[in-house]
Amino acid sequence: MARPSLHAERKKTIMAAFTRCISKQGLEAASLDEIAKEAGMQRSLVRHFAGNREDLVSQVGFQNSDKIMQIVWSHISRRVDWRLVRLQTILHSY
Repeated sequence: MARPSLHAERKKTIMAAFTRCISKQGLEAASLDEIAKEAGMQRSLVRHFAGNREDLVSQVGFQNSDKIMQIVWSHISRRVDWRLVRLQTILHSY
């Protein structure tokens, strides 16, 4: 059986560290240095395996898009606001 990709393992570790940093310090304070410290690796490895901070932010948003959609739908189901329905349709198309 083939060994899982080191790249995939490292990226998963980095994303988990980034999520923890956001939870602890907020998005603005979650720097690459803090993420690297939380992940237990050098900043250069974070950049190599996951990209820059903006890349990490978009990846976390993409990974959590289902959760975001559930929250949006729960608010829509309570009270129909057609602006929110349109927003949900636009978000769902991505």
